[in-house]
Amino acid sequence: MPYPVDIPPPTSKGFSIGLNGTRGRYTFQHGSDFYAFLCQDDTSVAGTLKVQAMKSTNLGLTWAAMDSSNAPAVDTHTGIADSYTVSVDSDTAWVLSVRLSVATPIGIKVTAFDLSTDLWAVPSNYSSPVPDFINNGTSQTVLSLCVVGANDYQLMYSGPRENVSGVDCGRVYIAAFDGTTFGTSVELPDQAGNLISYGGMSCIAENSRCHFFYISTESGTIGAPLYHVGLDTDGTTFGTTAKVTDDLYWGFSHSSTLVGQTSEAIIANIAAADRLAIAAEINDNSGSTSQSLRVFYSALGLNPTWSNTIASQGVDGGPELPRPDNALVIPAFMTLGYANGNLILIWTWQANSFTTPGDFNYTKSLSGSFSWSAYATLFQPSIADNTPTQMTSFDGTAGVGIVGLSLNTSADSEFLAQFYFVPFGRTVGNFWSVPNAMLCGHGGNCWT
Repeated sequence: MPYPVDIPPPTSKGFSIGLNGTRGRYTFQHGSDFYAFLCQDDTSVAGTLKVQAMKSTNLGLTWAAMDSSNAPAVDTHTGIADSYTVSVDSDTAWVLSVRLSVATPIGIKVTAFDLSTDLWAVPSNYSSPVPDFINNGTSQTVLSLCVVGANDYQLMYSGPRENVSGVDCGRVYIAAFDGTTFGTSVELPDQAGNLISYGGMSCIAENSRCHFFYISTESGTIGAPLYHVGLDTDGTTFGTTAKVTDDLYWGFSHSSTLVGQTSEAIIANIAAADRLAIAAEINDNSGSTSQSLRVFYSALGLNPTWSNTIASQGVDGGPELPRPDNALVIPAFMTLGYANGNLILIWTWQANSFTTPGDFNYTKSLSGSFSWSAYATLFQPSIADNTPTQMTSFDGTAGVGIVGLSLNTSADSEFLAQFYFVPFGRTVGNFWSVPNAMLCGHGGNCWT
């Protein structure tokens, strides 16, 4: 088996994704090529932290940076780094990041990457919308770009906080974007006046409708709610705000870090129907000793009705549940992938802080069902003392591509990036039917 494969950085510094709350489609398939848009270089030196477009033309076996010298810099300051998001529309990958004046957000930087030529465009700086930090005492800003259609996008972001009874409370906003101009910012409904902070988790579109997922502080850090609200095809009419669950294992408080243990939302054909799906770690009892990984799903539509299925279950600290043991993992330490009727849920796990090799663990559901396999280890960091931290994945034509990042304990800002491909071809019963090219790598290394 040729995987996992290291993704080599262009310089001596390692990679990372979304350290400060941002979410996005950081890796994807375009044609037959794989891309991973990873932040790379020194967070302590202004202008050197850049989003690199890493590309593979051979199923992820080797990777190279495209147009590296023109890669866009991400503004950085102590405690503020990697606030960027990525989305794809046809032959364009959009990279949006937070503009800073020292430690104060002042707008959005937008950079297009041409997937037909593998060249970066000149970045455009916008003074509006202006992101804000989610909470007092934190440096997290959320960005996530929802692709509704060609040159039709909605940016979900953490915007101006609202002062309620003397407390600055985080708010989630959206703003339309057409690739050139941002529209007027709109606060998501049912937040105003609440002595609660909200933080965005994921957004996705289907049939020209947008779906926004976010969490709040109302229940503290244990048993936090995950909310959903839809935006109709006219781009102005919201659906009904509803709780997907009120039992997230970790939430956040007014002065703490946004944790929010969820995956990105995806669209998947499960049990012969197209569905919205998002994975989350759930607190199963009031003592917080038992948790489960669940996939919440619904039929498509403006106002979904949510059901859930247990993908993995165990006790706090067990390998059948996420355990990152490092704040730099937040929030991307689980990912939900889909290909050809099959789901795979992958998460990071570490036995204890930096003393033993960690794992990227997984469970899968085959042949369009919600019957999940027992958890197993997918791969480990290739450096023995690295701890698994961040994850992102894409839904490919013949399987799920996974980028896992692990932290070098000697330097918290440097990450090893690895790629793993799980082949899911068209299924007949419980058997995979996968092109031979997806099974074999260099030197006769083949899947068994």
